[in-house]
Amino acid sequence: MKEPQPEIGIEQFGETNLLISVRPYVLPDDYWTVYYEAMSRIKYLYFENDIKIAFQEGMELGKVGK
Repeated sequence: MKEPQPEIGIEQFGETNLLISVRPYVLPDDYWTVYYEAMSRIKYLYFENDIKIAFQEGMELGKVGK
């Protein structure tokens, strides 16, 4: 939906992370389609911009796959 505008912001600052919130407004029947598409796009943007994330297993930085 175009209105209201999606909300994107930092929800929480952690000791080793930022929790970013992405909240698009959708019709109930479209929720899961939009949810999975948003996650896929976010993952792609991390990959394309060489943004590394920490993995809990040892706090290693690793590239997000395509």
